[in-house]
Amino acid sequence: MLIANLSTTNETDNRGAIVPERNTKWDWTVLLVEDEAVNRRILAKILSRYVAQVVEAVDGLDAWQQLETLTPDLISTDLNMPRLDGLALIRRLREAGNRVPVLVLSAHNETHILAQAADLEAFRFLFKPVRVELVVAALEEISAAR
Repeated sequence: MLIANLSTTNETDNRGAIVPERNTKWDWTVLLVEDEAVNRRILAKILSRYVAQVVEAVDGLDAWQQLETLTPDLISTDLNMPRLDGLALIRRLREAGNRVPVLVLSAHNETHILAQAADLEAFRFLFKPVRVELVVAALEEISAAR
């Protein structure tokens, strides 16, 4: 399960969880690829506080199909998903010449998986449960690298 530490906020969602104030910092579109609905909803809520638009995909194949008409500024993806996993999605992107920054958010912490993501030039790898401040720090790094 994805858990977010949102301690610097003053708003709560319908379950009483604290969510950050909207502080859109980047005029970006983020493609969020996550097969777990609860995790996708939480991540979308976090990201939407900092970027202009979050487009959701339920797995890598859904994301790949959306990329036919969408040009995101960032892709945030899980790794373990049905139909097309996160590593395969990143591989397809790179083989197609797409250099979009990829933020990997996953429970996988095996060295060979991290190495594969690095070889495919994933920008940053964050372990679940993610902390909001680490997501924001990754966004800051991506912004600085642009």
